[in-house]
Amino acid sequence: MSHFTVVESRMETDGTRRHLVQGPGGTVIVLEDDAGNLSGRLQPGYVATDENEQQTVARALEVVRELFQDSNPAQDNSEERS
Repeated sequence: MSHFTVVESRMETDGTRRHLVQGPGGTVIVLEDDAGNLSGRLQPGYVATDENEQQTVARALEVVRELFQDSNPAQDNSEERS
């Protein structure tokens, strides 16, 4: 299984947070809006791996979720919808 690591997180001037996630083929850019919603895209130059683009971005989003869920254990980050 490939390893993904958040290498940078920073607050942007518009209130969003930008995370750079290093994957096996390069960097994935993950954006987090002020409501905590995540979106991501491969940084130009990402080298194809055994995963397709959607799988790679999904893995990067999960790494960011896990990192910030672990750093805020009292916060409920569930995605349950009724």
